Amino acid sequence: MERQVNILENLPVKNIIIGLSTIIIPFIFIAASIRYSPWFSWSRNALSDLGHATRSSVAPLFNLGLLTGGALLIVYAITRLSKVFPRTSYAICLIGFSTQLVAVFDEVYGILHFAAAIATFLSVILATLIYATESGEKWPIPVLLLGLSSWIAYYNRIIKCGPAVPEALFSIAASCWYVKMVYRTAVETPVEETDQSRHQLRT
Repeated sequence: MERQVNILENLPVKNIIIGLSTIIIPFIFIAASIRYSPWFSWSRNALSDLGHATRSSVAPLFNLGLLTGGALLIVYAITRLSKVFPRTSYAICLIGFSTQLVAVFDEVYGILHFAAAIATFLSVILATLIYATESGEKWPIPVLLLGLSSWIAYYNRIIKCGPAVPEALFSIAASCWYVKMVYRTAVETPVEETDQSRHQLRT
């Protein structure tokens, strides 16, 4: 009985871990890909270079990370996020799908890869705006603008680096509000959902 009570008390923590795993797991894959690619340079490469099927030995690892992350985003959006932020969940599904397209159509595919990357970029912007509106939180917008400013600085040669730098900074900026969203989703899950989870544990 005491064990069941402890499990119930940790249910929000469990939901937070599930939500965060959607971004932590692909980040781990990306970090591992960089670790095992001595040729990769933040000063000249894009992250997508790691997924080039014919030029990168870690392409399977990198692309698997994107595919897995995209799938986890979609599953999380449908099964949990939709209960609290239904409109945002659609945008998160779009991010997940477009991220998978980046992996499927790696740099070998040229224009298709570029289109998938742009779709992912735009879907993150859309998700940020929808979440800010649906949640009533306005701070994600200036945070997103900070991420966008890294791209502006890159294209105007204010900072000398490879595309990987603004890609990483933009992703970190988006992750800030995503983490807060995961937390709110965990603690604001409708009561009936929590009651159902308790019933399943007791049986």
